[in-house]
Amino acid sequence: MAINILLPFINTIFPSSKAIFFTLFFALSLLIITGHYKRLLKSIIYLFIFFTLYELVLIYSKNAVFLSMLRMMMLFLPCIVLASFLITDYNSSEMLSALQMIKLPKIFIIGLTVTLRYIPTFKKEFVFIKEAMQIRGVKFSIFHPLRSLEYLLVPQLYRCLTLSHELTSAGLTKGIDAPYKRSSFYNRKFLIIDYLAIIALIFGYGLIVGGII
Repeated sequence: MAINILLPFINTIFPSSKAIFFTLFFALSLLIITGHYKRLLKSIIYLFIFFTLYELVLIYSKNAVFLSMLRMMMLFLPCIVLASFLITDYNSSEMLSALQMIKLPKIFIIGLTVTLRYIPTFKKEFVFIKEAMQIRGVKFSIFHPLRSLEYLLVPQLYRCLTLSHELTSAGLTKGIDAPYKRSSFYNRKFLIIDYLAIIALIFGYGLIVGGII
């Protein structure tokens, strides 16, 4: 979580191709260290497609708005790779326990936990909406992006409202807002590899930022 907050913040303040490629290399290295080789292969394929698209748009298109959108997406690519850890490898109880250990404000912990818990739920709801569109004969087409977005976005917003109440109620039932310190089955601690990763990130950024300045 700390790295995901740090990467876009520094990339936005000191935008450079060196910083982007360094953070991408750092994120992919974490996948190798943690043994997520299948996810590593998928990430490399998606990154190759994205950078190929970016180069094609840069060469053949003069659309400044589209290029700006792609550049902004490029800043967040390392975060997308690292966010897969939070979504797939850890459940909400583990994240809640870890955040509580570092003494973060409870209101922040509750909000972040509900948000991360909603991401896989959002994915399932998206599939349900597409199935409902197919039953009604409504087709999702990239050639009609505004109409397709409307068909997907409107029901998703209604479901967001309902699901946010359900997720909040589930958390309150589990005592997430209790004024006492929560006990936890999970006992997460910093390991040597965690400290080494953070030191490597700070050292690499120090060299890049120092060179830019």
